[in-house]
Amino acid sequence: YQDYYTLKSSSIQQPWDDLVATCDVLENTPINELYAALNEVMDVDRALWFLASEILFSDDDGYVYKGKMDYFLYFDVASGRMHPLEYDGNTVMEDANVNWSPFYHADNSNYPLLYRLMQVPELRQRYLAHMRTLLTEALNPDILNQEIETWANFIDALVDADPKKLYTYNQFISEVNALQDWVEDRSSVLNSNTEIAQEAPSISGVEMTSPEGTWENPLSMQEVTISANATSSAGVAGMNMY
Repeated sequence: YQDYYTLKSSSIQQPWDDLVATCDVLENTPINELYAALNEVMDVDRALWFLASEILFSDDDGYVYKGKMDYFLYFDVASGRMHPLEYDGNTVMEDANVNWSPFYHADNSNYPLLYRLMQVPELRQRYLAHMRTLLTEALNPDILNQEIETWANFIDALVDADPKKLYTYNQFISEVNALQDWVEDRSSVLNSNTEIAQEAPSISGVEMTSPEGTWENPLSMQEVTISANATSSAGVAGMNMY
């Protein structure tokens, strides 16, 4: 392990033991037992968000592309679980990767976090739900392209006046348009995927109430109540909160 990972810092006695234990559970637990076992040593839900966001923006300098470098693993002492974290997100949203599948590299055993988790039906469905949320809130052309336009306008005069810029002003304008085109194309590719395009339940009216009030943080040892409404054309058998 020490040949392939770099320990950045640690406040515990045997940090390598937690890495080995996490990898062992991920690699050697039967698929039908994987979620329960892995969730004890890794924040599985956060791992799904991590994978979905890297694939959504087609990050070719991270785990989903390289499999073995350019990501962090953080061990949370409070929960006793490992958390995968984005490390270097600067080579994203490139034309060459606009057609990545939402399950990019998920059929390759050299990417065990993708390969193993996507074989668990419940986790595959939750991953798809996270991807739909990101498509609605993070890669929605109606929202993101306006954001790009706002920032482009904000720096436009500065870019034009910069005497030492690496690229021409016309290239700047061209790339703003190219970036907005990428957002449109990437969103279209992912939304056309058969599994993503399935109708999801509609969840509304989510509310947390504590003894301190609605959406007020509870004090130590106080109980809270979460309420929500869900509808689906297929019916709703139950709801879980993660």
